Amino acid sequence: MSAASFGWSQPPYEIIMAAENLGSILRNTAVMIIAKASERYKVFTSFDEQKNAMVVFELKK
Repeated sequence: MSAASFGWSQPPYEIIMAAENLGSILRNTAVMIIAKASERYKVFTSFDEQKNAMVVFELKK
């Protein structure tokens, strides 16, 4: 598992997940956990060779 940190200087940020192959387990899935101060959010994505998954982050003041 890896972590990413954003400085929010030039939002929005986009994270795109794509499958290069399907592997032995049919669906390529990911769970992204977003932590903001004391709040936590979970984003579930699924993608394959024809369809990518994209998550967009925008800072709202």
